[in-house]
Amino acid sequence: MPIRPLERADVPAAAALFRRTIHDDSAQAGIERLFEAILFDDPWSDPELPSLASVDDEGRLVGLFSRCTRRFLLDDEPVRIAMPIHFCVDPEARGRAVAALLAARLLGGPQDASHTDGADLPTRKLWGAMKGHALQLESLEWTRVLRPASYWQDRVVGRRGSQRLTAAARRLAAPLDGLAARAAGEPTEGLPDGVTDAPLTPAALVAARDAVSGWARLRPAYDEPFAAWLLEQLAQTTSYGRLAARIVTRDGEVLGWHVGLVEPHGVAEALQIAARPEASELVFDAFLAHARGLGAVAARGRLEAPLTDAITQQRSVLRRGHWALMRARRQELLDATLLGQALLTRLDTNVWMDSHGR
Repeated sequence: MPIRPLERADVPAAAALFRRTIHDDSAQAGIERLFEAILFDDPWSDPELPSLASVDDEGRLVGLFSRCTRRFLLDDEPVRIAMPIHFCVDPEARGRAVAALLAARLLGGPQDASHTDGADLPTRKLWGAMKGHALQLESLEWTRVLRPASYWQDRVVGRRGSQRLTAAARRLAAPLDGLAARAAGEPTEGLPDGVTDAPLTPAALVAARDAVSGWARLRPAYDEPFAAWLLEQLAQTTSYGRLAARIVTRDGEVLGWHVGLVEPHGVAEALQIAARPEASELVFDAFLAHARGLGAVAARGRLEAPLTDAITQQRSVLRRGHWALMRARRQELLDATLLGQALLTRLDTNVWMDSHGR
């Protein structure tokens, strides 16, 4: 079946295919808005790296492999990394190798690398057959419980009880959380003396980019138009919680920033915690404190080499998550990632780009 670049006019058909094959119950209009925003309105959208569509003999769209392009610097040289997002094939076309053809075409494109952070085992095997690599460290997830009583109340009562029972259980859990924090010697809120945080703006992100990420051989090449678009999109992605993006300073010097999606009485999803090497623990602690202040009962994120010490010292629990995968044309790009010399986080991948909350 012919494979061609996805066009803006294909968005209604692509959204319908996505709903039909992924069994997504989101409104058609919401998925169309999402596809328009992340596939065509992204300031870094690259005509050389389009999303792909497969069509049958009648011109009907039967396969979709969407992607976004992220600009990075590798030793200060610009590189492009393709981030696959939506991959779906009409059931009636699945016996015609459409999925394999789409994957081969997308992964074999002119980008310097391809990276995904939500792969299942079949996807890992598919990428492996195409010379992709599993990123073992980044395929681990950490969870840090912030409010023990509330966390277990939510897992046990919140999933089974009525709204009235859940509200009562939360009232009982709150003082127990305070006792647990004091017993563990943890601050219940706030930052150390001299450390402050403020909302992360596009201008602040770009101004601090080199100072905070200069240690990394591979790092995002954020500019202000893209940063503004990215934060706006995250603010509209409500299914994972509200956007929490803060820049952290000490005595006027920028230490780093953190970006996450926080659900009150739920989990704070860390998308990016970027810090100077000597300040990684402070910035990680600032993320936990901010999440706790917004009512999260736990925080969760992807294990990344620059944060390993900070995460493990915070008594976090590790488990295997979805597979993080990379296929690189250049060995030095893959080496930078495998050796922990990359600032490559969930903020730049596909994990938050679903259709919910639109």
